[in-house]
Amino acid sequence: MSIPTQLSLYNHALRLVGGPKLASLTANRPERYALDAIWDEDPVLDILEEAQWTFAIRTLEWNYDASVTSDFGYTYAFSKPSNYVRTAAICSDGYFNAPITNFSDENNYWFCDYETIYIKYVSDDVLFGRDYSLWTKLFTNCVAAKMASELAVSLTKSQTIMDARDKALKKYIADAKSLDAMNGPTQFMPPGNWTKSRRSNRGMYSNR
Repeated sequence: MSIPTQLSLYNHALRLVGGPKLASLTANRPERYALDAIWDEDPVLDILEEAQWTFAIRTLEWNYDASVTSDFGYTYAFSKPSNYVRTAAICSDGYFNAPITNFSDENNYWFCDYETIYIKYVSDDVLFGRDYSLWTKLFTNCVAAKMASELAVSLTKSQTIMDARDKALKKYIADAKSLDAMNGPTQFMPPGNWTKSRRSNRGMYSNR
């Protein structure tokens, strides 16, 4: 698959609404101006917000922000990274085996009682979510479909085309999420109290 570009995304969106291709990003055509306006609204960020895309996941050891103090509740504040889009995991260990469940998410900060946390998050950094070379074909389809959905409203004014583009966008996102989930490690439910009790009992019996 070739690496997407802004122009190829424009032409992909145009193809989805039955429009002719653009020769360049400076073409003097109403379709290009409409697409420029849609691009300025950041459809890439819109799609990045939809799921925990594996190619966009960034993992960091994150220390608390000493400049922010709390008068009550959780002790430490952690400023969110500037390229943060959505949270994938917050844990107390670097292997991400111990999720932190007692924390607060407020505006641009996380608050908890750990001095250091380990975070996985969807990043829109140019080396992660905005690195076009990392995009899957389905993710590219999602971005183009998002643009086509907006373009159908501003350009075609056809309810039939608008409905078709909205339906296609939802399918692309669902398919892309499903494929992306398969790319990650197998997820297991944490053991319940009964299972942990059984394990503990077996250990007690074996020591007798």
